Amino acid sequence: MDDKVVSPTQQDAADRANRLIRVLAFTMVLSVMSVTMFNIALTDISIEFSLTVAQVSWVSTAYLVVYALGTLTYGKLVSMVHLRHLVVIGLFMFALGSLVGFTAQSYSMVVLGRIVQAAGAAVVPAMSTIIPVRYFSPERRGYALGITFTGLAVGNAIGPVISAAIVSFAEWRWLFAVPILTLVTLPFYLKYLEKGELKKDKIDYFGGSLLALFVVLLMMSITQANILYFSAASVLFILFLVRSRLTSAPFIPLQLFRSKGYAIGLVILVLVQGIGFSFPFLTPLLLQQVNDLSSGIVGFMLVPAAIGSALLGKRIGKVVDARGNHFVYSISACLLFITFMAMSIWAGVHHYWIAAILIVGTVSQMSLQISLINSVSRSLAPEYIGIGMGLVSTLNFMSGAIAASFYSILLDQGAGTAWNGLNGNLEASVFSNMYFVFAVMHILMLAAFHYLYRNPVPKVRTANRHSH
Repeated sequence: MDDKVVSPTQQDAADRANRLIRVLAFTMVLSVMSVTMFNIALTDISIEFSLTVAQVSWVSTAYLVVYALGTLTYGKLVSMVHLRHLVVIGLFMFALGSLVGFTAQSYSMVVLGRIVQAAGAAVVPAMSTIIPVRYFSPERRGYALGITFTGLAVGNAIGPVISAAIVSFAEWRWLFAVPILTLVTLPFYLKYLEKGELKKDKIDYFGGSLLALFVVLLMMSITQANILYFSAASVLFILFLVRSRLTSAPFIPLQLFRSKGYAIGLVILVLVQGIGFSFPFLTPLLLQQVNDLSSGIVGFMLVPAAIGSALLGKRIGKVVDARGNHFVYSISACLLFITFMAMSIWAGVHHYWIAAILIVGTVSQMSLQISLINSVSRSLAPEYIGIGMGLVSTLNFMSGAIAASFYSILLDQGAGTAWNGLNGNLEASVFSNMYFVFAVMHILMLAAFHYLYRNPVPKVRTANRHSH
């Protein structure tokens, strides 16, 4: 039994942190829903405004670009502006964009509404990594991350259902009304977020502009498969690196990447998220193209996995705190190896088997990400928590978009031969091959994770020490 005495002040801080993380989880649900809920209404929007597919796609593309850039920007500002002020600005912009879109009578105003929405909503993923690090000690951080991932899972589970229901019973503009609900969380953020100490850092506006243009062009090159945008983005990235080396106060401090635990951890995180994106992206295509299922049935097949993640997120976070990141990451990686090997062998079999495998894979993916983000956060010095975790959120988001583009190219090319001889379905060969590669990559990343974090990471002071 733990005999450690907890003072009333410490208990009050812990209670405030627990309430805060639950408010954040609810906000995460609405934020996640807003990312993809308009995909189901693109056809209706294109008909109303007489648009081509390329034109109407800007409803999603503009949101993704601004969302990715905004997440990093909020992470940068969090050490210079009180988090509670950023939250107020972000959520009001989220609601304002929703009102602009809801009342829009032209397509340009619809896109403007989505842009303003994204600029505000981007504060939420930034908070989802910064609040657990700032308000929870390393010993309780897994629990906090588990709750935020629960919000993510719930949003993914109910988002398609709610958007389909709204479009079925009302016109698509009512999709803009859902994010306005985030305003009910503002009083709670103002109550539970503390002001804390701020640094009078300089902002490298030129470097930040180079980074912003890089992110915009990179996301456009991905969403529109444009090599010219990618080439321009590559040049801008080189210029950004040169600028960061020459200025005394770069937008992203290069000292961040001197820590192997952070730098290599980011690489593993990008690969993990990219592979994990195969669950919501590749698997529906497998079920549609190989199993010949309708979109409605495919959506139903994905729901049990999302529900499983939502129910187990908090419990997994507690296991991370109790057993450690190494234990959870190792178990999760092994389960994901088994999942992808099973998908590789059984791609094309009865869809109920695929749905069952997805439950194990999706829950394992979530637990692996919690343990990995927890490990990466412990590699950061307190002064780099804002920008460091903001970069984690941005790359976490962008890696999914990059993976989707990469998977689409592979699917278009098809598979010449089947790499896994245990799968006899030639029609599913390209899916089987990709799942096989994912399985092997998880074993390699497990070895890298153990090498990288083999020594205990020294405890670092969080920006606010009231959570200890």
